[in-house]
Amino acid sequence: MASLSIDAPLSRAELIAHLRQFLIVIDPFGQILQIETGFDDLLGYSIDSFVDKNAIDYVAPSQADEIAAHFVAGGEHLIRGEHDMFEIELVRRGGATEMMDCLATRVHRDHDGNLWMLALTPHSVRAPEQSLIDDHVNGASAREMAQRFAQLRSLVADGGVWIETFVLDERVDGLFTSVASGRADSALVSTFADLVDAPTARWNQPIGDERVSGALDLLPGELADAAERHGVQSVSLGVASSTGEPELGIVGFGSHPKAFDGYVGRMEARSLGLLTSALSRERDERLLRDAAERDALTGLSNRTTFDSSLQSDDHAAVLYVDIDNFKLVNDTFGHAAGDAVLIELSRRMLAVCRPNDVVARIGGDEFAVLLHDVDLAMAEKIARRLVASVAEPMPPEIGPEVVTVSAGLAYATDDLMHDADMAMLRCKRRGRNGLIVSTLR
Repeated sequence: MASLSIDAPLSRAELIAHLRQFLIVIDPFGQILQIETGFDDLLGYSIDSFVDKNAIDYVAPSQADEIAAHFVAGGEHLIRGEHDMFEIELVRRGGATEMMDCLATRVHRDHDGNLWMLALTPHSVRAPEQSLIDDHVNGASAREMAQRFAQLRSLVADGGVWIETFVLDERVDGLFTSVASGRADSALVSTFADLVDAPTARWNQPIGDERVSGALDLLPGELADAAERHGVQSVSLGVASSTGEPELGIVGFGSHPKAFDGYVGRMEARSLGLLTSALSRERDERLLRDAAERDALTGLSNRTTFDSSLQSDDHAAVLYVDIDNFKLVNDTFGHAAGDAVLIELSRRMLAVCRPNDVVARIGGDEFAVLLHDVDLAMAEKIARRLVASVAEPMPPEIGPEVVTVSAGLAYATDDLMHDADMAMLRCKRRGRNGLIVSTLR
């Protein structure tokens, strides 16, 4: 149950308004005597309508006997701690079911017999950090966890003091560019989305301790005005990162000046830690995947990845590329210069090719490009542009002034890789720095 740190004690009515559980008193036979909660309804019914009804009537039939057994013989096994908290499936109005956690406490009465107090917590409003722990253990992505956090935290304080949560994602030039709301009907989403990439916005500035909270002056003026019109009185900003640079942002709007104090603030800090942990796991998985699929020096696909992508069909072509006189580069300028040449040529090839083309380093100074969905004219155009781009002058700090390649292009042949290789060798014999095309005509 979320709590707020405020200067004066809350009245009983205020306490109940913030209660995110159902406290239900029943007699030994299951008759409901009293309900206290901050919700307006339970299972789609008004709260008052439950008084004098039997609690077991709302339990899913498949679970009714099991739940009743918890309370037989005075519930001694509950009192002895054999059952601390158990799940209960209740039937909503209309037939759907809802899962809740139930904690039962026996209340001794001198004259009226023993009563039971049941604390029911809907699964939908369980502490967000616990749900994030479950998601993290089950392998959810950090972005899925962030969305889950936003949805749950917006629900936790849905009555009385409310909290609206946003997730910031997708960074371009160091700025967040995407915003999603915990509740899709939020009237603040469009205003927020227009301002999310503002360089002066607090979430795009360094946040040393990864979380800050305070008044509306944390927001850009236009957004602060819009938030104030919607009853916002406090703001919380947090970022999660595995690299030192913000990767995910969490922004909360609260309707109370201290909505993010106490438990809520601690919950947010722990949840941001879980998001950072998930981002770190994804980074490690990505590094392992890249190590298996990519060339360590150039970052291009490796031979294994290229072979698995190779498709010999009527709309694919293979370009085989070999650097001319590469041994001479190493012998004259050193192997560090040779590595710099490989990196620079890789950059140029990627710049010429399309996003869906597969560019791979398949040997020491040999490269291959898989061109998908091309005809012969398009494939040859890309190939000639690549050869010309490579032959442009090298940056002076690398060493050699110019480096050229010999290339072979195979299109619509029975063995694209072999035929492209043979075409490249023919280009070598003809004097290098060029392109030979091999096709079945």
